[in-house]
Amino acid sequence: MKQLILTIMVLFALHTPSSAQYYSVSTSTGSYTDLVDPISLNNGFTWDDPISLVIPLGFDFDFMGVTTNEFILDGGLGGTLVIDNGEDMIPVLTATAHDLVDRAAGADIIELQPNSLSPISYKLTGEPGSQILKLEWKNVGFYSDLDQNEGLSTDYMNLQLWLYEGSNEIEIHHGPKSLENQEISFEGAPGDFLLFSPAVDLSENIVGPESMFVHGDPDNLEITVFDEQTALTIPPFVNGPIPENSIIRLSPNTSVSIQQADLSAEMLLSPNPATDRFSIVADPEVLESNTAQIYSALGQLVQSCPANQSIEIKQFERGVYFVQVGSTVRKLIVK
Repeated sequence: MKQLILTIMVLFALHTPSSAQYYSVSTSTGSYTDLVDPISLNNGFTWDDPISLVIPLGFDFDFMGVTTNEFILDGGLGGTLVIDNGEDMIPVLTATAHDLVDRAAGADIIELQPNSLSPISYKLTGEPGSQILKLEWKNVGFYSDLDQNEGLSTDYMNLQLWLYEGSNEIEIHHGPKSLENQEISFEGAPGDFLLFSPAVDLSENIVGPESMFVHGDPDNLEITVFDEQTALTIPPFVNGPIPENSIIRLSPNTSVSIQQADLSAEMLLSPNPATDRFSIVADPEVLESNTAQIYSALGQLVQSCPANQSIEIKQFERGVYFVQVGSTVRKLIVK
């Protein structure tokens, strides 16, 4: 986990300072109860780095300006949920960034077997209009612990993610856990890494603007919008293991205007790939009132210009760039 997060921090792109904070965070305690008769995602098979597991919510849920009725468990590690918007930069919700694994995966985890000890499952509870989608990781192990103990993960944790219909609140519930080999299981990191972002390129490990990280004391967590300054000055990790029976709640700040919702479905770059110049295709009124900012793959601002004009790129070296208008980001390939 630590190496992945450090890579993300090095490649933290689009360092646009922002005061927008989509969520506030609070912590509390409450009894942890396993789900009863949930729907399995791994269907009894052992697993490692689950990908493309679709979780139907049963209702519309707003996540950082993007409305969805399903999340996908993807991105490796085991605790990362994404929204498939058909783009390179996708919304990402991280319930945990620990590298999770089925405790029955054994030393040869490539050969998955129908004897899982760590089910991943979900359940929809409540009445229409006030339902809760609950996603559960039960008795899950840690890959590094399993790998260094010849196929046996002695450390484990229990975790649930709750998504609330109507209020769009997010809760992360921590249940029983054992961390006797914490240094190994956490891969040297002090604690978890909780990312909430409207735009991440998982293939390039690039985090876009308006991304938020939960960090600080496990009993008194803080949430911060990462920009160029905070990315360099605030450690992104929770400072220690999150205690059993802890509940982390993220509540939307209704006063925040989320520009991404206005453009995410309509904004296109044409042509793409491009050689000499390209144009941004979107609502003309939106383009007239915004500036296009073009960033290199390392997050350096290379050009800023009106968004409603044809943009010349003859001077650009070949490679991958990112074009930002408001809070919407698109990948541009220059040939």
